[in-house]
Amino acid sequence: MSKKNSNFTTTENVASGSRKLSALWNAQTTAIFIDLCIKEVDLGNRPGTHFNKVGWARLVTNISKEIGRPYEKLQLKNKWDLLKKEWKLWKDLKGKETGLGWNVAKNTVDASEEWWQDKIKAEPKYARFQFEGISPEMEEKLDMMFLNVTATGKHSWAPSSGVLPVESDDDVNQLEVNGD
Repeated sequence: MSKKNSNFTTTENVASGSRKLSALWNAQTTAIFIDLCIKEVDLGNRPGTHFNKVGWARLVTNISKEIGRPYEKLQLKNKWDLLKKEWKLWKDLKGKETGLGWNVAKNTVDASEEWWQDKIKAEPKYARFQFEGISPEMEEKLDMMFLNVTATGKHSWAPSSGVLPVESDDDVNQLEVNGD
């Protein structure tokens, strides 16, 4: 049995008599979650691909306070993982394309039908973005969350790929050596 309100479904386990609130994410709660995640990233509470114990504890406390309902770490981790998956797919779709605009009416990339069909043929999951993508503002926030800790394949190479690509000056960190 479940009962719904604007942000949660209450799931009752009749056999055990327990009740659990299942999060329902909407645009507002997702935006709050993302802003809180960025704060934790800025505080250094994401040392790797996920938050440390302090970061998760602060997220659970702060989002529960902001939304006015309890959240559990697992619910937040699942949302984090889903956002990362969507962000990676979006980045892969856009790739190194140049000249793509933003269609405000469609809320997605402004590209020809042929471009979309080629992309969807290569990866059917791209179809979800044809009529609603990730806005430039949201993409910037997701970049802050995931860019420096997620493998996107941008700099990957395998021997079967052929010649090793030449790195540009932008991709190489320059080191200064003192003669002392």
